[in-house]
Amino acid sequence: MTETIFKFSDGSTHNSPDTTLTSSSYSPYIPAGGSLTEVQVGTIVESIGDYCFYERTSLTTVTFDAESRVTSIGNGCFENCSGLTSIIIPTSVETLGSGAFQICTSLETVTFDADSIVTSIGDYCFNYCSGLTSIIIPTSVQTLGSSAFAFCQILETVTFDAESQVTSIRDYCFQSCSGLTSIIIPTSVQTLGIYAFQSCTILETVTFDAGSIVTSIGDYCFENCSGLTSIIIPTSVQTLGIYAFQSCTSLETVTFDAESQVTSIGDNCFIYCSGLTSIIIPTSVQTLGIYAFAFCTILETVTFDAESQVTSIADNCFNSCSGLTSIIIPT
Repeated sequence: MTETIFKFSDGSTHNSPDTTLTSSSYSPYIPAGGSLTEVQVGTIVESIGDYCFYERTSLTTVTFDAESRVTSIGNGCFENCSGLTSIIIPTSVETLGSGAFQICTSLETVTFDADSIVTSIGDYCFNYCSGLTSIIIPTSVQTLGSSAFAFCQILETVTFDAESQVTSIRDYCFQSCSGLTSIIIPTSVQTLGIYAFQSCTILETVTFDAGSIVTSIGDYCFENCSGLTSIIIPTSVQTLGIYAFQSCTSLETVTFDAESQVTSIGDNCFIYCSGLTSIIIPTSVQTLGIYAFAFCTILETVTFDAESQVTSIADNCFNSCSGLTSIIIPT
């Protein structure tokens, strides 16, 4: 098995036989006034410890051997390695820790090896990677952590494999990804967390794969997605959280799938959706929250199904819907 090679700014090197890399694997060997510039991770390595390369801003290159045995990249491992431009995650890696690549502001490409077995991308993993333009989520990934890609401001495309196993897109996951234009939610996803896509301001289309099993769209999930023009809510969704679509000012149509199971439309859910012209409330809905459609200023028609189960239209639900001409309150 090969050892890890550390390269420094003065051209010197150090070989390490450690099976778990930590900062002590290399820091005593950094020359005076010098810095770490390159790491070649050897096959002897099984894990890279928490904060191993934290704030090594001169580190530009990290490579893994073709036969890498690394199974985990620890919390904060490469946090604020602002010189790092690309990384290839080897097949052997199973987990990416919390904040593993956070604030790697020059990181442009993240590639997962074919047959990747990564099951989780940790909280804050790629948070503030402001140079990242695209990401392909491997089939093996089951969870995307909170704020995993938040504030990746030029992230344009997020691609899930056709056989994706992701079950949850957690809180704040893609918050303020202001370059993201579209997203396809894979069939495997059950929940969209709070603020998951908040302030993705040019996000135009959100598509749920056929057979979607999403049961809830979290609070503030698409708040301030001002480029979103339409949304089809899958049959499986039962709850729309508070402020879920607040200030989606370009949202013109909201369609509930046939046989919708939505039982509640949360407080302020569609408040300030100033492009919305009509809404059909599914039979299944029992409650409309306070300010749910308030300040939808060109909303003209609100239609309840003949067998509507609505028992409560909360205070200020249609406040300042100045385009609304008539409404029939169901029995």
